[in-house]
Amino acid sequence: MRPTELVAAALLAATLACGNSGPPGNAAVGGPAPAYAAPTLNGDTVTLAALQGRPVLLNIWATWCSPCREEMPDLQAVAEEYGPRGLQVVAVSIDQAGAREDVRQFMAAYGVHFTVLLDPAGMVSRAFTTVGVPETFLIDAGGTIRARWIGQVRPSALRSALEGALGNGTA
Repeated sequence: MRPTELVAAALLAATLACGNSGPPGNAAVGGPAPAYAAPTLNGDTVTLAALQGRPVLLNIWATWCSPCREEMPDLQAVAEEYGPRGLQVVAVSIDQAGAREDVRQFMAAYGVHFTVLLDPAGMVSRAFTTVGVPETFLIDAGGTIRARWIGQVRPSALRSALEGALGNGTA
């Protein structure tokens, strides 16, 4: 094999090794949000289906992710500003199993008070076909994905989509 073929083979093997097992979801903007459920820090299970009727800002993150750390205070500000108008902010941690206390301490340190789910198996990543963390999805009150942001999201980027979702249930 030539060096370029070796590199390509190594990249493919690494991608498959780091990838998600199982069939990917079909979480496209304009399509329905996939079925998803995960436990909270307190052990209660939250499902996206149960949140239908309110717009949901779903953020997928991890404590070890620097951009996630930077955006968490912004997401809390969005939750405080738009929560009274009906927005439900939900953050799904993909930290490893056994990191419950680390996630709890992270949330306390960053002053986060919105719903946090734990997903060490990364089921959310498969369901929403993510490419990394952070990723954020805006799901309207009817369960349709209206926007997707890959990487760190700023409140200014969210405002227009949130206003649309809160104004009439769509963005």
